[in-house]
Amino acid sequence: MESLNVFLETDNSYSRVGLLSREGTSYYFEYDTEFLSSKVNSISIKLPKNNTFFEGLPVQVFFENLLPEAEQRKIVASSIGISEGNFFGLLSRFGEECAGALVITQREHFAKSDQGYAYLSESEFTDIIKKIETCTPATKHKGYRLSLAGAQAKFSVKIKGNEVSLPLNDSPSTHLIKPFSRRFEALPVNEYFCTYLAKKAGLNTCNSELFKYGTETVLSIERYDRIISENSIARMHQEDFCQALGFPYSMKYEEEGGPSFKQCLDLIIKISAQPALDKQQLIKWVIFNFLIGNADAHAKNISLLYRGHYNEKVTLAPFYDLVSTNIYEGLTKRFAMSIGEADYIDEMDETSWEFFAKECGIKTKTLYKYYSEINTAIKTAFKDISGAPYNEIKAVFKERSRMLRKWLKEI
Repeated sequence: MESLNVFLETDNSYSRVGLLSREGTSYYFEYDTEFLSSKVNSISIKLPKNNTFFEGLPVQVFFENLLPEAEQRKIVASSIGISEGNFFGLLSRFGEECAGALVITQREHFAKSDQGYAYLSESEFTDIIKKIETCTPATKHKGYRLSLAGAQAKFSVKIKGNEVSLPLNDSPSTHLIKPFSRRFEALPVNEYFCTYLAKKAGLNTCNSELFKYGTETVLSIERYDRIISENSIARMHQEDFCQALGFPYSMKYEEEGGPSFKQCLDLIIKISAQPALDKQQLIKWVIFNFLIGNADAHAKNISLLYRGHYNEKVTLAPFYDLVSTNIYEGLTKRFAMSIGEADYIDEMDETSWEFFAKECGIKTKTLYKYYSEINTAIKTAFKDISGAPYNEIKAVFKERSRMLRKWLKEI
């Protein structure tokens, strides 16, 4: 049997949570007795501390959801010469820098390290950018770790002042870097602008900027699961809604049997330390994504963030991966989560939004109020902005806003 130790950072110190094991195709996770007796919250809604031992699908679902997906997973796997389906092997190599506060390692003991970083010159940064769609930084920098979910090409760095460094071994990163894509024109600008619009509309979002380093301009996203101070970088625990609801990453879309918006909403109402605020944020997230034409708003694009001395305060994490997908040819127009039982915009009418309001437990006039606030904020933010991809996003928004206003007034 092969085993990996799972550690969790809370209050700038690490405690051993338990043991992740594999025997053949069977997977097991067992909490440490000492961790079970502590006041620290469990590492997942689906791995509660009232049980000591877990096996099979719940274990695989939670831990495999920490890994990259699709082409990025193939690239990461090929860089170390193992199968992309070997999630245990991938975590063994890359699990020391995950989303949230988990550190998954072969080491028996773990404490804050010397935080080793490799300074990146402008030319080295450019070299990573040029190869990112076919090669991970781990190919050249053997100490590089990043086990982060998602299908989009990205890598992690530490940014301090004008210096950019690659985190090595267990050292935490501060930012994620998303370069321009050959396939989707101006994708970083699209995501930056949609995040900017969301923030203006009152949604709690990640901090991001279009960042220039040498000759390269990229999207730089400050990690919300890191507490960055002058002398330290602390990890904060989190899990996405696929993990929290027990769905594998391969079922992140509702049409594939994945989480529905109602399931996500019910969960946040049940476990949030601020249920009314988080409920409102999640409803506004749906309205905003509809207005900008983001058909890829699935359950792995929303997360829970654990706060407090014992991770006891669970709240909705800042929103991320906000993109107008509808401006790109070849991408599906089907909603990742149905809205009022409608999967496509041409299936929608006023009854769809009436059903959506009922699902949310709010009055239709409240739904109209949310729409009106978001609509006004976006229209204001659009003033004096033109060019690609802004004009394309603006056109989608204008048409969607017209339709939604009409439907809500007819309810």
